[in-house]
Amino acid sequence: MTLHSSFLSRLSALLVLAWLGASPLGSAFAAPAAETSPDVHAHHQQSARSLEDIEHSEFNHRVAGMGMLFMGLLALGMEAGIARRPNLHAMLWLWPAGWIVLGVFLFMRNDPHNWPWGPISLMDTLSAPDTLQHQIFTVVVMTIGTIEGLQVSGRLSGHRWRFFFPVLGIGSGLLLGLHAQVHALTPHVYLQHMVMAVLATSLGTCKLLRERGTLQGWYGSLLWPVLMMLLGAQLFFYVEH
Repeated sequence: MTLHSSFLSRLSALLVLAWLGASPLGSAFAAPAAETSPDVHAHHQQSARSLEDIEHSEFNHRVAGMGMLFMGLLALGMEAGIARRPNLHAMLWLWPAGWIVLGVFLFMRNDPHNWPWGPISLMDTLSAPDTLQHQIFTVVVMTIGTIEGLQVSGRLSGHRWRFFFPVLGIGSGLLLGLHAQVHALTPHVYLQHMVMAVLATSLGTCKLLRERGTLQGWYGSLLWPVLMMLLGAQLFFYVEH
């Protein structure tokens, strides 16, 4: 194992431990206490979402869920070696292409009232925690697609590049845990985001262990694709009503 991969592995472990320390498992799946200040209630009332906005968000989550389910099936195919057969080698390009298509979809569909599609300026868009986090998720997805595509093309052939996907997956899970706080006053939405956070963090961790050779055998090859499909299922059945 190279020094670089060892550093990434330790960094990922520290990030997970730090997140678990900040959000103890005993309270991770329970929404924060309902006792909030009048200012929070006032802000919640001001930011009440219309039915159209809720349906727009649910549609985005469900399409993203179908994308993740598809990516999970691709991951299974890659782990099984199907995509590496000479007559099916083109399937390898579906992996980075899927991430890029998903990233473009998120960029075009996230927060339609904000920049660049709506009347809200870029600075105002980035100053709101929830919309900023949405943009970060989009950047992460596009980055995964770009790096994975460069690896398929052979332009990034170093061993260390294989660790970027699991590290970004773990980072996305931690960010989902923070993003859940935006929905603290709607317990069922908060719960769903926390489940996504745990699945994404577990997915990244299992993929990291797989790349390090810690997870071997059939269970090691199946674990992270199955977690990806479970994350896709959680996104597909996401509801805000």
